[in-house]
Amino acid sequence: MPDIHQPFETLLGWLDRDRDVAGEKYETIRSGLVRIFVSKGFSDAEHLADETIDRVIKRLPDIIDTYEGPPVRYFHGVARDVLLEASRPREIAVELPAIPVVTGSSLMHRGCVCVRHKTGPASCLVLVRRTHGYAFVGFKCSL
Repeated sequence: MPDIHQPFETLLGWLDRDRDVAGEKYETIRSGLVRIFVSKGFSDAEHLADETIDRVIKRLPDIIDTYEGPPVRYFHGVARDVLLEASRPREIAVELPAIPVVTGSSLMHRGCVCVRHKTGPASCLVLVRRTHGYAFVGFKCSL
């Protein structure tokens, strides 16, 4: 049965040969990562710092023999990637309430006109799309 603590022990060994010094370096790196994510406005900074550390641990077998320089720089490079991913807009699927059918005649009294034909929307299909709580009304002309 594999030891689940072995990857973390490998990380500590990479940070320093002395286990106590390695533990201090780990805490310094982790708190620094949290500060970076907080400074960028993320409320889940501790989770993102842990995600960064997990990624470094997963990559460690591939880089431990060849990486040159202070380990903290590698952590910062991985943190940059995590930050970019966390900054990307996310699509959230939500169920919207039913949108009532709008007919051309009900839009006529609101002053809506077909842009293409400069006529009332009675002959045009009304398209309603909701985005972030706002309803956008558009016409698909059938003339």
